[in-house]
Amino acid sequence: SENQLKKRVRFVSEALVSLGLLSVTPGDDQSYVEIHHQMQKDYALSILKEMEFMGEYSQEETVQSWHEAYATAYLTKKVDCDRNGVPDILKGYSLKSLVSHMLKGKMWSKVVVLLKDERFLQDRFDFMGLEEATRAHVNDCRRFQHFMNNTDNVILTTLGIYRKMGAILRSHEDDEEEKCLEAAKALNCIALALAE
Repeated sequence: SENQLKKRVRFVSEALVSLGLLSVTPGDDQSYVEIHHQMQKDYALSILKEMEFMGEYSQEETVQSWHEAYATAYLTKKVDCDRNGVPDILKGYSLKSLVSHMLKGKMWSKVVVLLKDERFLQDRFDFMGLEEATRAHVNDCRRFQHFMNNTDNVILTTLGIYRKMGAILRSHEDDEEEKCLEAAKALNCIALALAE
């Protein structure tokens, strides 16, 4: 049942906190979860080896599957949170790291959809600020290009993403001076990425 699933998730979360693989920091409106990735990876791989599950999959395939599982689970849970009006307690982490998990999970088509998604981009701007969010988005685009070997189609896709970001940032030209300056710095970040 759904209630049993929630209990299992809670128990797994508590176990991960006890092992030091997760830490929860209470915030004003919501708590923040910090995931200690390298420790989780090392722990998971040692358990898999101990349980002899590594035989049919390589370490790389196992890590790839884990990243894909996290991204898929988060995106599914995000839809449920949005539909039910429930706060997304992993939103901050995911705005910073979801694309990285998807890239490591080789979820290429979903990465493109997410990087093009105006709501995701706007959420990043709102959560991280214009300049930091732009840097994060540009870095995600660069890593996507690297994973995809900079093919012409990938470069054109990235240019479209940069155009979308630029349009959103240019909409801040009439804002107060501080916000306008931050938008200009963010646009400069895009310009530097285009010059490479």
